[in-house]
Amino acid sequence: MPSAQELQASGAEHWEQWQLRKEQDRVEDLHQLLQDAQEQLRSQPENDQLQQVVQEIREELDEAQRACEDLQFLLLEQECQQKKEEEDGLGTDMLDPHAQELQTSKPELCHQIKCLEENLNLQEEDVAAQSLAQGWEMEEAPQEKTQK
Repeated sequence: MPSAQELQASGAEHWEQWQLRKEQDRVEDLHQLLQDAQEQLRSQPENDQLQQVVQEIREELDEAQRACEDLQFLLLEQECQQKKEEEDGLGTDMLDPHAQELQTSKPELCHQIKCLEENLNLQEEDVAAQSLAQGWEMEEAPQEKTQK
């Protein structure tokens, strides 16, 4: 299920795509309007008011084209960021088979280590007890000779 942040980003992306389509339509309309105005200007080259209209349409068309380019760039940036995040997510979520095997066997290995440590402690206690017993036997042997 997508997170709220992902839904928000998706909604923003859809809005920006809608905005881009709207700007592209505006560019097309302005381009057509400019062509029509330029044709009229060819037939009426001395019409100052028509020259002013053609200049204003050009400026508006340039502005609309820049807005389209900005939106296209923004959408490309978002797409690249999304792909990067997906790749980063895949890198952490999908471990190689050896790492997965180690991760699943970790609890068992920890249990084995604990058992081995306990066995080692028991063996050390046994060795210490045997050493102590041998030390007593050695002390008792000379005492038995002196008592006989």
